[in-house]
Amino acid sequence: MMKEQEIVIFLNKLNLLLLETEKTYKDYHDSGKIFKHAKILRCQNTKLLHLLEREIDLLEDNQQVKVRELMEHLDVWKKIWDKEYREKNPQKNDIFYFHNSNNFPRKTVNSLMEYKTILESKVKTGPVQV
Repeated sequence: MMKEQEIVIFLNKLNLLLLETEKTYKDYHDSGKIFKHAKILRCQNTKLLHLLEREIDLLEDNQQVKVRELMEHLDVWKKIWDKEYREKNPQKNDIFYFHNSNNFPRKTVNSLMEYKTILESKVKTGPVQV
C-alpha cells in the first residue's frame, strides 16, 4: 500500500504541474505567442521533466512507457526551444513561435490521470479482500 501512496503523490504533483503548464500555454496563445509566456513554459516543462526523471521508477513498466512518451515530448520541445532561442534571441514581448511535429501526448497523459484516479480510490478504501 505504501508504494501506491507514493505513486499517487507523484501523480498528483504531475497533475498540478500539468495544470499550471496548461494555463501558461493558454496565456501564451492568447497573448499572440509572446516570449515571456514561452519562457515560463520552458521553466515549467523543465520542472515536469525533472519530476518524471526522478519518479519514473515508482511505476510499473506499462505506466513507465507512458511517462517516457511524455518525457520524449518534453525533451524534443526543450531542444527545439533552446535552438530557436539561441537563433532569435527574443526579447520579453517578441513573438516566439516554432514548429514542433512531436505533439503533446494528450491521450497518454489522460491515461496516466485515469490511473491516478484508480489508485486514489484503492488507497482510500484499502485492498479488496475476498
